[in-house]
Amino acid sequence: MSTRKSSELQLEFAPGTPNYYKQLAESCIHKEPSERPTAEEVCKKLQEWKGILKKEENELDYKQRKVKLEFVNAVEIDSISSITLQQ
Repeated sequence: MSTRKSSELQLEFAPGTPNYYKQLAESCIHKEPSERPTAEEVCKKLQEWKGILKKEENELDYKQRKVKLEFVNAVEIDSISSITLQQ
C-alpha cells in the first residue's frame, strides 16, 4: 500500500479506488502534521460517505451523487476483478 520515496511516504492504491478516498488517505500522511485531519475529522468524513451511500439517488445533491458514483463504480470494479481472478 505504501512505498518510501525521498523520505516521504508514497501511497499506492488499487485501480478504481475513489479519488475522494485517495485524497483523504493522502491528507492523513501529509508531511506537515498540522495539515493532517484529526481522527474525529476522518470519522466524520467516513460517516458522511456512508450516509451518502445509503441514500437514494433522488435524495442527493450533485456533489453527493459524484461521491456515490465513485464509490459504487469502485465496488463494481472490485467485483469484476474478483470474478476474473476466480475464473
